[in-house]
Amino acid sequence: MQKSLAYAGLELEQPKELPTPYLGAIVEDKGEDLVIAAVEANSPARRAHLETQGIIKLLDGTKINEKKWNEAIAARKPGDAIRLTIASGGADREVTISLGHKMEQPYHIKAIVNSTPLQAKILQGLMRQE
Repeated sequence: MQKSLAYAGLELEQPKELPTPYLGAIVEDKGEDLVIAAVEANSPARRAHLETQGIIKLLDGTKINEKKWNEAIAARKPGDAIRLTIASGGADREVTISLGHKMEQPYHIKAIVNSTPLQAKILQGLMRQE
């Protein structure tokens, strides 16, 4: 997509790093269990091999629910490590994960600085309203 936009002298704005901690695991309460509902691509959770339907038994040695999970993650900073005990595939395992930065992807298209005359002409043609 970037290449196609570049023909017209356009580009997507780059993602912005936010100060918010980010794990990339979406969790939900299911009865007494805290279950991993989804794992986002290119996230600390994915790199730590967390899997959907895994059960988070402990966060830093403490049993928690979804509300306490969200509060605990929000109270940390990017770079902080969390220790999880997870039940998956019939066995428990412990994993330590460093939280990342939440990224904001604006999906705004902007004109390239110093576009070529051809790019400017293509953009002008695209913007022409009839």
